[in-house]
Amino acid sequence: MSDVSTFFEQFEMTCVSNDTLDEALSASPSDIDILFLWGRDYAEPALAIRFGLHGVPTFIVFHRGRKLGRISPFPGADPFIATINQQLAKLAN
Repeated sequence: MSDVSTFFEQFEMTCVSNDTLDEALSASPSDIDILFLWGRDYAEPALAIRFGLHGVPTFIVFHRGRKLGRISPFPGADPFIATINQQLAKLAN
């Protein structure tokens, strides 16, 4: 995937805040959820503090509400997808 201009449009996204994140994760039917944090003037400082945000974009990866890890900075579409696929493969075992 060499063109990332439409990469993020392929995913269902829900806006969350620090107050709504845990509920959104517990209600999610997905095996993997990804919290995408971005923006120079970050509008949700509580999330930035909660996850020790030092730079953007940062992606926090969850499995059924449990934090698995983070991806930062964005490595490009192919490495990002490969990393998520590796996590899904580990969860399947």
